[in-house]
Amino acid sequence: MAGSSRRQFVRLGVSLAIAAGFLALVVRGLDWQGVAQVLQASRTELLAPVPLLLVLHYALKGLRWRALLSEEIQVSRLLSVRLVFVGFLMNNFLPARAGELGRPYLLAANVPEARFSFALATMLGVKLFDLLFVVLCLLASALVLELPAFAHTGIVLLSAASLVALATGVIAARWVQADRQREGRGRLVGLLERVLGGRAPQAYETAVHFAAGLATMSRPRAFLAASAYTAASFALLAVALLLCMRMVHVDGGLEHTVFVMGMIGIGFTIPAPPTGAGNYHWFASQALLLTGVATPEAAFGFALVAHITQVIANSAGGLVSMIGLRWKKA
Repeated sequence: MAGSSRRQFVRLGVSLAIAAGFLALVVRGLDWQGVAQVLQASRTELLAPVPLLLVLHYALKGLRWRALLSEEIQVSRLLSVRLVFVGFLMNNFLPARAGELGRPYLLAANVPEARFSFALATMLGVKLFDLLFVVLCLLASALVLELPAFAHTGIVLLSAASLVALATGVIAARWVQADRQREGRGRLVGLLERVLGGRAPQAYETAVHFAAGLATMSRPRAFLAASAYTAASFALLAVALLLCMRMVHVDGGLEHTVFVMGMIGIGFTIPAPPTGAGNYHWFASQALLLTGVATPEAAFGFALVAHITQVIANSAGGLVSMIGLRWKKA
């Protein structure tokens, strides 16, 4: 117990240090009077549809998760959406995006036939879909926008590494499943016995369930459904972000919004404090500054508005979704 508490404390300290570093980069040299003027002159009426757009964005993320889960277990649409909202609520209060573990745990607690290892692997699949979309956003931005040379190079390298990670994960999952279907002892069983000894059978079953969850990405029906939900959810997010930009008089277009989404996506891959503060603000601001469509004060004003509206939307949805959930597996 003491070791677990110590690890949690270390994770919190690391995530807060990272957030502080990013925030320091964002606010360095900012004209705070200019930031106040940007917010005072904002067109608040444009904010009205943003909460609804964001709620629908997160709901579609829940349906995407259900599409991956449905290859092995049946989960209601409502439950999958509720668990996604609760997961984001956890991310808003716990460091290092711990809500990503909360979702599969709560699924296993509320659906008797759901194995935690399988649900956790589908969460990895969800993250890989997000990563794939982020890569596409960045590649499209590199083709359309005039970005500095270092940004183009970084986008190409990141895209290549991400696609390799995506392909490696799916191939490894399919290999584990194929290994299980071989006659006699599979190679994975022998490897685990040499490494873990008597704990090999339990580790093997966990690996099989994890591989089954990750391999759902390679099944055409699940892949197409999850891809459609991903595209629809991020389209809604793009509209919400574009309205936030217009609210603070940033005259960026759809191409700039796509780049902002890609940059924010990169920020979410870094260990983050509760709500993702710091990471979100730096990457969102930097996206606008790299494209030259906003002053530092306007870029920071946009990051503040966009971040606060997202936190409010997913927190409100998470609080409502908590009602009636089981928190321990029966």
